[in-house]
Amino acid sequence: MAEIYVLLVVISFACILAVIYLLRKVEYLNRQVRAYQAESSHDDPSDGLPGNYNEDVLESVTVGIAVLDRSFRIRSWNRFMASITQETKENVIGRLYFDVFPEQLGSGLAHTLQEVIETGETREIRNFKHQDKNKRTYVTRKKICPLKRLDGTVTGVIIISEDVTDKVLLGEELRRVEKLRAVGEFAARIAHEINNPIGVISAYAEHLAESMERNPACSRSHVQGLRAIQEEAERCSNIIRNILVFSREAEARLVPVDLPGLLDSVLFLIEKSAENQGVSIEKHYDSSLSMVLGDPEQLRQVFFNLAINALQAMPDGGVLTVRVRREPPVALCAADTPSSDQFRDRGIPEREEQHVAIEFSDTGCGIPEQHLNDIFKPFFSTKAGGTGLGLSVSEGIVRNHSGTITVKSEVGRGSTFTVRLPVGEL
Repeated sequence: MAEIYVLLVVISFACILAVIYLLRKVEYLNRQVRAYQAESSHDDPSDGLPGNYNEDVLESVTVGIAVLDRSFRIRSWNRFMASITQETKENVIGRLYFDVFPEQLGSGLAHTLQEVIETGETREIRNFKHQDKNKRTYVTRKKICPLKRLDGTVTGVIIISEDVTDKVLLGEELRRVEKLRAVGEFAARIAHEINNPIGVISAYAEHLAESMERNPACSRSHVQGLRAIQEEAERCSNIIRNILVFSREAEARLVPVDLPGLLDSVLFLIEKSAENQGVSIEKHYDSSLSMVLGDPEQLRQVFFNLAINALQAMPDGGVLTVRVRREPPVALCAADTPSSDQFRDRGIPEREEQHVAIEFSDTGCGIPEQHLNDIFKPFFSTKAGGTGLGLSVSEGIVRNHSGTITVKSEVGRGSTFTVRLPVGEL
């Protein structure tokens, strides 16, 4: 009996220990559950993931993402969308999309958004053009997806925007270059054929005008008409010459050029016109500079274009200042310039070049800032009746001389065009 009693006591004691262990285990598990519930109180019940997980995903993708409800009210806006549109998240959340971007209301986007909500199908818009609040035009490719619940109900739309501005502009520039190349090839084919009859017209008009001037019986108006024919024929010849240079048929023939003498000859041609307009001409030449390498006829055309443009900018008088100065050496890889081989053969170092700067400064009307990026483009002109080739041809000539041409201008104060040319050992 004693053994049975001892055994029962041991079993009872073991049961008590087991109950105590289980109670402690339950208390531990309760603490774990409470801790998990506390941690999960911020979780998104829809996906069981931490509450900021979805936001992290939106902020990490490298495209713009906006989430709109069925009334087109903005519910989410990631940082790439803010970067593309220049509209911050704080400024757009809770607002109607077309209150933020009213200019897009007539673009068809509203119809596309409504169509996605009604059909539940994804739509894509290519090359959608916008303007941000700074009036900068940018282009995006949009994919508009329906936002659905698990049961398929559409609760809004997701707008995915990719900024393709650079790609579109590059494509437009390539198409423009291809079109200009075609124009250049066409012009090169017909220019010589047209130039010959124009030369005959000009010569005969000049001959007839001189003959009639010597005949007192001839009407002065007829002489003036013939002179007008001669002048217009010469203008046509100049246009054809510009087109030929623009089409890059004319190669630069590099010889030593007396730069001060060349500039003086150009200024002499406009001296009378400048005097009639009340424009004074000031010259400031660096005495250490005299000869440069270049094609004298092409450089004459560049300087003449710049001088004429300066006069046309000062119809009521002013000052035209022409400066020539030497600039410090510039490190340059020979492969960076189109005609580097010609200049390297004439003594210019491959890795370092010295330049001479020729400035044409006027005190005229100036060029509006929005035109400064366009004035060297072919066929762009701010003058009535202008061909838009003068500065484009000049820029091409200077580039073929491994040089640059730049402009600084202020409306009402004037403009300065600077031609920089490399100087070699003659």
